Amino acid sequence: MTRDRSVHEIEVLEHGTSSEARGPVTPCMIGRELRFDREALARGCSTSLEKVDVDLLVVLASLAFADRRTRRRRDGDWGRRLSLSIPVYQPGTWSRLGSALGSLLHDVSGDVWNLKFRKRTKPDELRQGFLPGLMPREFLGATVLPYSGGLDSFAALARHRLDHAGTPILLVHAQHGARSLRSVLPARDQTVPALAVPFKVAGGARAEPSYRTRTLIFFSLAALAWRRAGAARIWIGESGLGCMGPSLVPFGIEPPVRGCHPAFVAKLRDVFVQLWGVAPRFELPHLWSTKGEALRELADRGGLDRWDRTHSCSRNIRRQHPETEATHCGVCSGCLFRRQSLLAAGLVEPRGTYFVDVVRDAGLPTGAKRADREIGTYAVVGLAELAALSTRGDYSAHVLEVAQARGLSEAETAPQFAHLLERHASEWHALLGSLPQNSWVRQLAFPQHANG
Repeated sequence: MTRDRSVHEIEVLEHGTSSEARGPVTPCMIGRELRFDREALARGCSTSLEKVDVDLLVVLASLAFADRRTRRRRDGDWGRRLSLSIPVYQPGTWSRLGSALGSLLHDVSGDVWNLKFRKRTKPDELRQGFLPGLMPREFLGATVLPYSGGLDSFAALARHRLDHAGTPILLVHAQHGARSLRSVLPARDQTVPALAVPFKVAGGARAEPSYRTRTLIFFSLAALAWRRAGAARIWIGESGLGCMGPSLVPFGIEPPVRGCHPAFVAKLRDVFVQLWGVAPRFELPHLWSTKGEALRELADRGGLDRWDRTHSCSRNIRRQHPETEATHCGVCSGCLFRRQSLLAAGLVEPRGTYFVDVVRDAGLPTGAKRADREIGTYAVVGLAELAALSTRGDYSAHVLEVAQARGLSEAETAPQFAHLLERHASEWHALLGSLPQNSWVRQLAFPQHANG
């Protein structure tokens, strides 16, 4: 039988075993390419992980490995075809989930996934425990909050403190390569328990940077923490345009980014219903707010202490420009969206935060590279296109999808959708109006703004 060489095949192996596959199959061994933090999982917990939960951790780590190890082609078909064989303790359960999980992965990554599960034979090495140093009874009724250190998750934490004082919080955050969690939290939240992603994967020397499965893995770990701790809810702090904007305005040949979209969250919840028999309670407290609106309200209520410690840039600007002291590039969509939102909220950052300061400077700095210009161009055009939707009104299919995902009618959802886009357009035009008269951003977004 001839192998389809367009399919990237990966076989996850138990420690100390060898591959049974033949041909160009990428091996991935538990304990080598997939490394779990056993001490973090074992420390101070009164209950053991169930086998289905151990399986979930291995499956999530395997998905991350496949996504990071397999490079995309950007000169043609952006999507990949991935075939993944994973050893699990409950292969029957996971095989029944294979189709739904594959559909969810396609939704979030744009790839075709073929998932195969086989019986795991070696004993569990993750030992007992899940939440390090915590007793489950302390978190009955708690809110689990995926925390990235950006403005959205910071705002969600601030809102929870104001609206649900006394309710325990458990943060779930990315441990490896992330900014120090404590450095961005206000003093009152310094002791909030936090669960780090309990595994590392070897993505290789040239890991695929898109890493579209990141939010699926992050939210799945939040769901596992919710289940193990007996928590009440999971708050996803992304603002409305952060959730739905990337689906409304896709980037080039890439499929829409849907990691926080209500339809994706609903499909993820349904997968866990099939896995556990219970539905994690995902909530989106800022779904119908712009980031600027959420920040302005919280600032007015005195809830944004240390907001300036948050980080929104998608690039490692100091690696690309070692000469800069800036923490943000200033041109990616995350940075421009941050500037727009902070202006709407009346919040001001210190000079030097951005390598490219679009509010103060009309052009790019002398040290800017071609990549800076290209990334900035795509970001400006995308935000401008999103603002233009408010007057075009051609988004009825998106309204229907969101309504169905939330169990609401189109009549209930359409006005909220339209109002959200209108407020984004207003904030975007306000940002353009605050820029220098001959700003390259204004010229790209709307030529009529270039002369005032």
